[in-house]
Amino acid sequence: MQAVALELPAFHKQRLVPQFFSFLALSLKNNFWKRFFREEYIGLSYILYTKKRPKKLFTQEGDISFFSTACMPARRKKKLSSDKSAERCHEKRSGKMRVFLNPGHDPLYDSGAVNEELGLRECDVAADIGERVKLYLELVGIEVFLMQSDNLAWESRHLERWNAAVTDEANKWCADIFISLHCNAADGEAHGTETLIYERGTRAERLARAIGWQITTSLGTADRGVKERPELIVLHATAMPAVLVEMAFIDYLPEAKLLIEKADVFARAIARGVTDYETEMQAEESAASAISE
Repeated sequence: MQAVALELPAFHKQRLVPQFFSFLALSLKNNFWKRFFREEYIGLSYILYTKKRPKKLFTQEGDISFFSTACMPARRKKKLSSDKSAERCHEKRSGKMRVFLNPGHDPLYDSGAVNEELGLRECDVAADIGERVKLYLELVGIEVFLMQSDNLAWESRHLERWNAAVTDEANKWCADIFISLHCNAADGEAHGTETLIYERGTRAERLARAIGWQITTSLGTADRGVKERPELIVLHATAMPAVLVEMAFIDYLPEAKLLIEKADVFARAIARGVTDYETEMQAEESAASAISE
């Protein structure tokens, strides 16, 4: 395992370092190490940097909390149970499909990946395409809730973002599906479209394949397939099928230009993926009803 070092942004050092040691003493007293490797997020939150890419730490509540993909146990993270949510949401159904759209990152606090040559930020691309997807879905009668902040940027000082995570909002709103929009980044050469889900063999995988197929056939991007990423909070803390869409690589110049020039094509493709999925689910429900009768 590659060694990691703890590094704090300057504006946080003075405030957080004393809190860190106070918390560490308390945590050791309360069997910290056992909890650390068994729980998803507790206590303080920092970023662990490697020589490659930083590992983001996710927070669900409080000012700061410890959680890193670098420290995840080998076992699979448990997907949030949807039983209670489904029961609670059943009475709220309007007959229309509900889609929660989450354009990734945040214009003020967490720009995401950046193409410096074009001055293109992931947060802006996701916001633009997200608004377009919302419009197209609403045109066909689908209810849409759009919320950009994904609450994964620990350096944010806007406390409201800690206390109103998009996953909580999606669960309270009783969304049928959750879609988080992102741009990929690597070494400037990698390219293509991929979709991330909690696990295979689920409705989320079918939604991911529908969206991925529409994007790759409409834009001509390489199909990088569907990948399991159970550690991502937007995938395991949602009580409905959830997909994170890596539309294209923002640091690969040809695809960065696509994200600018073909934003509407991306949006229409994603919307069609959603309606394809909706049609498939409705057909299955109709078939099941016919059999039961």
